[in-house]
Amino acid sequence: MSSIGSELALFIQPLKNLLANLQGKADLGHVELIYSDQGVVVLLRHMKNLSDADVAAIKAFATDHQINFFSQGSTRQVVCLVGQEKLTYQLDEGQLSLSFAVTDFLQVNAKINQKMVTQALQWLQLEAQDVVLDLFCGLGNFTLPMAQKVARVVGVEGVQKMVDRARFNAQLNDIDNSEFYQADLSADNLKKQPWSPLDFNKILLDPARAGAQDCMAFIAAKKPTHIVYVSCDPLTLARDSQILLEKGYKLAKLGLIDMFPQTKHVESMALFLK
Repeated sequence: MSSIGSELALFIQPLKNLLANLQGKADLGHVELIYSDQGVVVLLRHMKNLSDADVAAIKAFATDHQINFFSQGSTRQVVCLVGQEKLTYQLDEGQLSLSFAVTDFLQVNAKINQKMVTQALQWLQLEAQDVVLDLFCGLGNFTLPMAQKVARVVGVEGVQKMVDRARFNAQLNDIDNSEFYQADLSADNLKKQPWSPLDFNKILLDPARAGAQDCMAFIAAKKPTHIVYVSCDPLTLARDSQILLEKGYKLAKLGLIDMFPQTKHVESMALFLK
């Protein structure tokens, strides 16, 4: 187990004891543990408001263990009970600092995420004159490291909140050659998007389990020299890959990434060349 995993694991039993003794334990949903630059972060989801006594117990626990503790009730509003509300994580050995909220989508394994980003950038063989498209870009996990190596990069994401986060992260890291847009990437309307006319010569995509079937024809029509497809579902990766193969691309590299140890799930990365 990594040092980060070990540190998070240390809190499982103490957290279990804390939650078992709360007055509103029957109304608790689930707990998330995150490791950030600010230390251990806990998000407790609950279906009813916490009592004053439970809030006091949580604050005492978090203060004693020096952790950041957030709660989210039935209204979906997130409250920072103890610790720092502004959270970040590092990429490129600290060269990049990415801001995130506890409810944002993040890769679950920080060390593997860094290796995955590094490999994706290597496979794309990025050069200073490249114009790159990053589909399903989230908060800029791949986009911003790529921006440091190319002329221009465009990130596209379906969730406006994540687009806003990516733009903020670009400003946070003084990156001015990246642009971020919101678009429904599950709909066949990409040709109508304001960024679609650009001549992208390299493309990266990292969709959810549903894959990116509606994007593949658009991607192939752009005729990029390199396409890196990061996938958390081998079935949808295989389905979408077939479209690229039929459009004249070849599968040059394929790798598996153990992002989710001790589970049946794997992360895959595929490189397609024209």
